[in-house]
Amino acid sequence: MKNYNKTFPAGLKLLLEMGYEQKKIVLKMNALGVKLKASTLTGLKKSVYQNDRISRDRLSKYGPSIEQIIEQELGLRYNEELDTFEEIEGAVKSVIEIATEKEKIEIAASMPFTFHGKGRLDTREKTDFFADAEHEVIEFGVKLEQFVNYFEGRGDWEFREPVLRILEKGVNFKCYLLEPDSNIARMYFEDRAKANELELEALKKLPEMLKKLKRIASSLNAYGHRGKFMLFTYKNIPSCSYFAVDKDYFKAKMIVSQYIYGIRRAKSPSLEISKKK
Repeated sequence: MKNYNKTFPAGLKLLLEMGYEQKKIVLKMNALGVKLKASTLTGLKKSVYQNDRISRDRLSKYGPSIEQIIEQELGLRYNEELDTFEEIEGAVKSVIEIATEKEKIEIAASMPFTFHGKGRLDTREKTDFFADAEHEVIEFGVKLEQFVNYFEGRGDWEFREPVLRILEKGVNFKCYLLEPDSNIARMYFEDRAKANELELEALKKLPEMLKKLKRIASSLNAYGHRGKFMLFTYKNIPSCSYFAVDKDYFKAKMIVSQYIYGIRRAKSPSLEISKKK
C-alpha cells in the first residue's frame, strides 16, 4: 500500500495555493467516491500547516483522491525524492465534475460550529473564508489595527489581491470601527485599561487607524470595480467583533469573537457559524 505521508500534505497545500477553495476540494473528493465533510478538511488543513501528525488511516483514505485531482486536473505528479510536483508527460487534463446543487447544499449544511481557541484567524484562513462571497463581506471590530496590517504589513498577494478579486465580482466589503471622537471610545478604553494599561495606547491609535482605512478604501475603489470597499464608524460600546459573509443569504457564515474583560481582543477565542436549512 502506498504511503501518503508526504504526498497528501504536499498535495493539499498545492491545491490551496493554486486557488482551490476548500468547498471545491470537498465536492471533488465526494465526486470521486470519498466521503469528506467540510469540517474534516478544515482539521486536516490545520494539521498540514501546523505539521501535526495525521493518522495512517486518514492518509490512506484521503490521499489517493487528492493525488487524482492533481494528476487529472493539473497534469502533475509528486516526486517524493525531490519533494516537488513534476509535469506528467503527455497528460490529458480533464475536470472532475462536482456534485449536484442539492448535494452542495447538503455538504454546506453539514458544516458544524467550529471553535477557534487560538483567537484570530491567520491571513490564509481569513481569505479562504471570504473567497466564495457573492454579495457582501463585513469586518466589524474596535480599531481594526490587525486588519490594517493585512494591507500594510503583508505582500499584496496575501490579502489585498484576494479583496480586489471579490470587489471585481461585485461583492461589497464593509468595515466598521469605533468612532475615535466619541465619549463612548474614551469610556470603553479607560475601563479596559483598568485591567490592561496598554488599552490607553489603543485609544490614541484609533484616529490613525481611521485615516489608514480611508487611504486603503480610496486605493481599492480607484480600480472602479462593481463592488465597493466601504468604511463606517459607530458610537456604541463594543461587546464583540465579527467577520461575516453574505449574512442575509442562505450561504451566510460568520466568525464571531466575544470580548472578555482582561483578555486581549486578539486572543479572545472565536466561534465559526453558518446558516443551516
